[in-house]
Amino acid sequence: MESNKTFYWGGQVVKAITDEQITELSSNRYLEYISRTTISFTMEFKQLFYEQKQQGKALRQILSEHGINPEYLGEKRIISLSGRINKMAVRTDGFKDLRANNKRQVSIPKDTSIEA
Repeated sequence: MESNKTFYWGGQVVKAITDEQITELSSNRYLEYISRTTISFTMEFKQLFYEQKQQGKALRQILSEHGINPEYLGEKRIISLSGRINKMAVRTDGFKDLRANNKRQVSIPKDTSIEA
C-alpha cells in the first residue's frame, strides 16, 4: 500500500489522496474530478449534501451514503466542502458552476500595426 504523503492547504497540513483511493473514487457518479490534491463534486451532489445536512445528517454520514469514504478526504476537506456548499446555497445563482465567469477576458486591439 502506498504511503500517504502530505501537502499544505489553507495553512494546514493535509494528506494527499493515494492512487488506490483515486482509483476507487473515480467511478463515483458524484465526483467531477479527482487527483492527489483536489476533489471536485458534481452540482447534484452539492445540492444533496446541503439538503441532507439541513435535515440534520452528519457530514461523514452523507459522504458515506453516497459512496465517498470520509477518511479519504480528512477533516479539513470535509469542513471546507461544507463551508463552500453553505456559501453556494445562499448565492443568487445557487449551486450553478460559476468558474467559467472567473476567466479574465483580454481585449486585443484590432489595429496591431506598429508605426515607426
